[in-house]
This record gives sequence, C-alpha cells and structure tokens, in this order.
Amino acid sequence: MRARRSLFVALATSIGAVLALLVPGTAAASDYNIATASSGPSGNYWYDCVTDSGVEGCYQPYGDLFYVRDTKANGQAAEVRWYNNLNGAPYRQGTCRNNLGSGHWGVCDKDFREDSTIRFGVDGVGNDARLYSPTLYA
Repeated sequence: MRARRSLFVALATSIGAVLALLVPGTAAASDYNIATASSGPSGNYWYDCVTDSGVEGCYQPYGDLFYVRDTKANGQAAEVRWYNNLNGAPYRQGTCRNNLGSGHWGVCDKDFREDSTIRFGVDGVGNDARLYSPTLYA
C-alpha cells in the first residue's frame, strides 16, 4: 500500500512539473501573418509609417491595419514586426510578412484593445528591424 502511494505521489509530481512547463508565463502572445494584397494605406484615415532599406511599413489605428511594402527587388520578403503593450507590459507581438514581391503592398488585419499601445519596426527578411515607430495608441 505504501509503495502504491509513493508511486502515485511521484507520478502526480512529475505530471505537475510537465504541466507547469506548458503553462504560458508573462511572455507576450505571438502572431505570425502573411499579408494579403492591398493598394496600401488610404488617405482617408490617419496612419504612421516607417521606411528602411527595402521595406516600408505603416500602421493605421482605424481598423488596426498593418501595411507592408517590399521596395527592393532582391528576392527577399519584407516584414513589419509589432509590439502591443497593455498597462505598460508586453501583451502581444507579431509579424506581418509580405511575400507579394517588390513594389506590392500587403496588409494584415489585427484587433487590438483600445486601451493598449503599439510600436512597430520594419525589416527585410534576414535583417533585424532597425527603425521603429514611436509608441502609438491602438
């Protein structure tokens, strides 16, 4: 009887340890999206853009849209990397990748909480994002 109880305790402890590793901590949830074809940001709504070598990215708070355009015919895709904070802490983060080729705009449609902030950067795939937007309200 004692051996069974010890085995049960050991098994329960092992399962608990495995489950503790699987439960997410305070890290921000991450999204990865492939952009769909778009004509680019519209003049009808305010948006903020960041441009770097080979890529241009914009965020439009109305609709929570990220636009990304590949501006260099080098065979690389272009990306917007975004960070969403809630109450000053990381909440969500993600990537909007444009595989449509040079000269084409793509869009990723997100849904952010109205009481959160956004910061985004642009880069050609294989490079680190070097230029970032100021902190914006979602």
